[in-house]
Amino acid sequence: MTNPTSTFAVSEGSTVADLTASIKKTDPRAIEAIAVDGQPLAEDDKLEGLAGKVVSVTFEDKSAAQIQLE
Repeated sequence: MTNPTSTFAVSEGSTVADLTASIKKTDPRAIEAIAVDGQPLAEDDKLEGLAGKVVSVTFEDKSAAQIQLE
């Protein structure tokens, strides 16, 4: 895995939808999948308890990015 390209601060109640909205502020590409440790996450999944993990984001064009959860 490559080094994370950015970070996202997890707060109480944070969901994958919050992470998606944050990504969309800087990258307009369509997101195909978001996963942690190879496990896909749904938009309504909570991010609490995942601080310290790296999230893999796959875009519709098959490019990818890694985001460190803090």
